[in-house]
Amino acid sequence: MKKHHDERVGEWASIGHLVLTGFWPVGANYGVQFLPPVELLGIATLISGFFFLVMTLKKGQLGQLFHWKIFWSCALYTCFLLIPYVAIFYATQYTSAINTSLFIQSEVVFATLVGWLILKENLQLNRWLGVLCIVVANLVVLYQGSIQLNLADLVLICVPLFFVFGNAVAKRLQAQGLGWAPLLLFRGAVGGSTLMFFSAIFEDVKVPDLDLWPFLLIFGIFAFGIPKALWQISLHRTDLSKTTAIGLSYPVFSFLLAYVWLGEVPNPYQWSGLLISFLGIYFLLKSSSRRAAELAAPAE
Repeated sequence: MKKHHDERVGEWASIGHLVLTGFWPVGANYGVQFLPPVELLGIATLISGFFFLVMTLKKGQLGQLFHWKIFWSCALYTCFLLIPYVAIFYATQYTSAINTSLFIQSEVVFATLVGWLILKENLQLNRWLGVLCIVVANLVVLYQGSIQLNLADLVLICVPLFFVFGNAVAKRLQAQGLGWAPLLLFRGAVGGSTLMFFSAIFEDVKVPDLDLWPFLLIFGIFAFGIPKALWQISLHRTDLSKTTAIGLSYPVFSFLLAYVWLGEVPNPYQWSGLLISFLGIYFLLKSSSRRAAELAAPAE
């Protein structure tokens, strides 16, 4: 069966997302060496907010946010997305950048179960095979002669469940007619400001050095700006489980950055896991998405 053009666009957007997203686990692991975790996340989120403000104004969609029901749904989406990021930014201080990028792939399993059981997505054999490959890839990486998980690793494995529900809310909002740019503008402005408020209360806030700002600007735009836009474009055009599974196959790019930037050398288990992940992407690209217009009625 020939795929719909929108679905193909969604797939390529998801692949573009995974290429850029490999940067954020490494950047987070690097940035927390200089700034408190919540402050780092807050600055990066605010920077992405300016990026999405430009995109929203360019699209003429700013007025879409001035709707009471939309406001509360956007607030729920922001909470579901930022709470796990805070947990991940804290946890990454106690593990490696490579482990961070790998363990949060547990979102694939959560997304598949939520998509199948709650969103009633039609998951064909290729979809299951693709997800299974990615799960096996993670198990291969986890097994390094023995499996020993510390608390940080367990946090990284569990918190992606929040991402799944956040993405489900975003998918519903887009089905109601809200554009991805104003949605991400809300997340950047409101979420970033909230994070900076809590950082000022609970953390020893630091003023970033001038030589750190180039990293922060790049981190904000290329970790929380452009890839999040590509993610929302993909989420609107493909099933939740498929978008998540393709988008979370990015560790190869994290591996390369971790090696070049942080000096972390991937071991044979990690490289083997990556090869299996790419096999999973192949199966996922062969599956088709069920259109999900029934998820929501048009916004009033």
